[in-house]
Order: sequence, then structure tokens, then C-alpha cells
Amino acid sequence: MSVSKPALQDADVLVHAEGFATIWMFEPVSDEAVEFFAENIVAEDWQHFSGKIAVDHRPARDLANELYVQGFRILNPRYGWFVADH
Repeated sequence: MSVSKPALQDADVLVHAEGFATIWMFEPVSDEAVEFFAENIVAEDWQHFSGKIAVDHRPARDLANELYVQGFRILNPRYGWFVADH
């Protein structure tokens, strides 16, 4: 049985964080996620980078949890789908 890689087109938000990353890059990719970020995510100008928002690793997990609770499908292209903390 082979395990396929997650399909990027199925994600609402991509999270780029490698290894022991201290910065997570949140990239809204679906129309719904782009709209949600524009209306609900407060970020400083310096946090915006090529359509992504840079977030320190300490509050990044909370942001990912909230996005998950809001129904967004969150994917790290290297490590797979995000599942919220319980």
C-alpha cells in the first residue's frame, strides 16, 4: 500500500515551517482563506512577505488551531495535514 502526498489544491492555508523553525509562514491559498485573513488576521507590515504572513513560532500554533476550528484545511507541504491540539 502506498501513501500519496497531500494534494496542495485541497488546502486552504499552507504553513511553511521546517524543522525547528522559529518563524512559521502562513499562506492563504483558497478564496475563503484569503478573505478570512484580510478580515480577521492583524499583522504588522513587516510580517507580510509575498502573500504570506510571518508568525513567531510561539503564537503560530494557536493561530493554526484557530484556523482549524474555523474549518480551514491546513497543510505543511513537507510534513502533511495539520490536526488541532486537543
